[in-house]
Amino acid sequence: MSTEKSNTEKHFLCDDHDIWADEIRFFEVGREKVMVWRDDDETLYAYSATCPHQDRDLEETGKRECVCGPHDDDKTLTCTAHSWEFDLESGDGLNPSGPQLNEYEIGVENGEIFVVINGGASND
Repeated sequence: MSTEKSNTEKHFLCDDHDIWADEIRFFEVGREKVMVWRDDDETLYAYSATCPHQDRDLEETGKRECVCGPHDDDKTLTCTAHSWEFDLESGDGLNPSGPQLNEYEIGVENGEIFVVINGGASND
């Protein structure tokens, strides 16, 4: 039997109605910065707001467009620091393929949006 305590908890971000369809918002969760996107169908997605290339802050460098390939502009986020592109529905790298954004569990409870971050999101 394991006595290790789980470091997983829900972090409430905002009211459900605070993020509109096709809107991206950024939140500080402990030492993590989280990017939340709600698509046109009202589905929520949550990713690390840090580009895996050179740890660039996507709130500062992220742009909603495709600059390097035949991808859907509406569902592509480009880090303008070095033109790395990511699919907002999966977090997968489009250019280059392979790297991806770290995805977090996201949901709505009692009218509030929450994310679940495993470990490291201490509010210290």
